[in-house]
Amino acid sequence: MDACAPRLMPDVLRTFLIEREGQRGTLGLTTAMHFFHRELKYDMDDEWWAQAGMIGFLPVRCSFRVDPSECAGLTVVDVPIDDVEPLNRSLSHGIFNDDGPKRTARDRVVRILQGFRNDAPMPPIELLRAPVDSQYRFTLYHGAHRFYCAVAAGFSHVPAVDVTSRPAVHLDLDTDDA
Repeated sequence: MDACAPRLMPDVLRTFLIEREGQRGTLGLTTAMHFFHRELKYDMDDEWWAQAGMIGFLPVRCSFRVDPSECAGLTVVDVPIDDVEPLNRSLSHGIFNDDGPKRTARDRVVRILQGFRNDAPMPPIELLRAPVDSQYRFTLYHGAHRFYCAVAAGFSHVPAVDVTSRPAVHLDLDTDDA
């Protein structure tokens, strides 16, 4: 058995709240699904979740799968999600954003979620070590879409590389992520 397990405790289960009265989305619940990473609340359109085939999805391990060949020479470790400082993008564009005119947030999120569902390998998240006085061990450097999709999918950990000493690595590899 893995040293870690998927998030299955009641306090971290996906929370569905009605955002806009009178509007119903694909799941018949609401037009947005709400998730939490520590004190950070973020939303995902329930149609994205349904389009990705995630209805009923439960992770079978603590983190999504990584193809080691995509991380040539880098050490990948499973980092507890709660060890990563929440990302505050709310003043600019929220957690899930478009990547210019070529890729929409929807396309990016659906592709990542489909990867989780199909157990497809993806690049790890890139993290920086947090300052010693921080309540967190790491801050997110690159991979916000993968990270927050992993939280929504119920993973307790994320595969990550520490890029503190070389923050220009960017393991995108055409994975639709920022």
